[in-house]
Amino acid sequence: MRAATTLTEALDSTLDIVAKLVWSDRSALLTLDGDGNTLTVRAARGEGAEALLPDGRRADGGGIAAQALRARQAVIASDDAHGDARCQMAVPLLRGDEPIGVLVLESRTPEVYTTESAMTLHLVASQAATIYQEMSSFRALSRYTDNILRSIAAGVVTVGNGGAVASWNVRAAEILRITAEDAVGLHYGALMERLRVDAPVRQEMLRMLELTAQTGKVFTYQKLCYHAPEGDDVYVNLSASQLKSESGEYLGVVIVFEDVTEEVRRKEELERVRKLAETGQLAANIAHELHNPLSSIKGAAQLLRRELPGDYVAEHGEFLDIIVEEVNGLTRMTSEFLEFSRPSPPEMRPLDLGLALTRQVQLMTPYLHGQDVAVRLDLDPGLTEICADKAQVEQVVKNIVINGAQAMPRGGTLTITARPLDGPGGVEVAFTDTGIGIAPEKLEKIWTPFFTTKTKGTGLGLAIARKIVETHGGRLEVRSAPGEGATFTLRLPAERPPVVPVVPARADVIIAQRSDQAGEVYEAPAAYRTE
Repeated sequence: MRAATTLTEALDSTLDIVAKLVWSDRSALLTLDGDGNTLTVRAARGEGAEALLPDGRRADGGGIAAQALRARQAVIASDDAHGDARCQMAVPLLRGDEPIGVLVLESRTPEVYTTESAMTLHLVASQAATIYQEMSSFRALSRYTDNILRSIAAGVVTVGNGGAVASWNVRAAEILRITAEDAVGLHYGALMERLRVDAPVRQEMLRMLELTAQTGKVFTYQKLCYHAPEGDDVYVNLSASQLKSESGEYLGVVIVFEDVTEEVRRKEELERVRKLAETGQLAANIAHELHNPLSSIKGAAQLLRRELPGDYVAEHGEFLDIIVEEVNGLTRMTSEFLEFSRPSPPEMRPLDLGLALTRQVQLMTPYLHGQDVAVRLDLDPGLTEICADKAQVEQVVKNIVINGAQAMPRGGTLTITARPLDGPGGVEVAFTDTGIGIAPEKLEKIWTPFFTTKTKGTGLGLAIARKIVETHGGRLEVRSAPGEGATFTLRLPAERPPVVPVVPARADVIIAQRSDQAGEVYEAPAAYRTE
């Protein structure tokens, strides 16, 4: 019986042994439930084992099983009124002097059970009671342990002696986004590969886990990064130690880890803000230092145009125009520096975002036409007003649209989709271009001030856009792959209860037709027309 690994196996094994020692046509092993008075069939041989239960399934009811429990000793009876049975025997399972169950046998042969039979089964019942108690306690402990592992805030994983994952708690599944069914049985090397841990880190992890298994040394790793299937990076702090039995036998390795992704992101955000502040201060200083000289240069060029003889201006005036034009460009650049370093606080007012998007695209139509870019504007009829700074939101739209157009040097289509957000409200606007896409190593750099891959521009457009969005309590994100274009997603909160939708019907129109397409006249949906 001790070779059994579950309680059911142990009780079935008990009846197998009983069958070899004492003949019966029908047998059952009954145990008392938690109330101490209700009996349940745990194992049985022969048909109709339920008939061996006492009246009402109760230990204080009638029948030979109830008699044996009350007497706390074996009971033998001839019962020609109990179906076709002619002899019965019941032997209690005792824990000390307290009954925990009863073994019941029936035979169609009269007087087949004797005192010697009872003594034999008493030994079996005593052993069965001990095993039942031990395995019940083990099962209760297992449930208790499972509850702890299920409730604990940390991920807990055990790796067996052969290197395969043996257990995987609920929190581990939540953090690592792999179910226990998929993880248990995997070799931890394959698990690391599945988690898409970077190769050098994976090799270091495997080496340290093997060292822990061999020497018992506790191994810790801070901010282990793995790449989740959804594309987000997840960071964990973990520790690994040997798992041993009470006797000190090595059983495997237990790994405990906690999700520190939010902590890492907060630190990264703080560092980003710090760098932005430093960059902003530098930009402001540069802008101020350049402003006065640029004004002087422009004024001098304009003065020369007025004061120089007409024939000289006619011959060399274009150079003065170049000076003024370049100074104007530098002035715009310094204005961007100042705008980035010291943005105006937003004036939060009700804003019809659909109308704002439409107006901004209308204003940019000549520019987009010159870039051979068609814009598809798709506004959900459920759009509602939000609370935002109109000028700043239009600046965000302008910067993103310009960035999208510049990503399509040979022309293309920019699709702008706006829809209401679920839950607390707000809006989501997606800008999707058909351009060259963004390399993975540049995805995060595009938000860095002065970072640009273009020959012209300051590299501040997207940085300013993101700063404005974050000031509004929103988010600006990008998703892209080389050769597949890019999608910039803008999310802004409502900051007020939803109002009546401002779009009477879905707007799905083409704006700024390419030069090779028929028709270049844009007419806004009625809800967005302005006089």
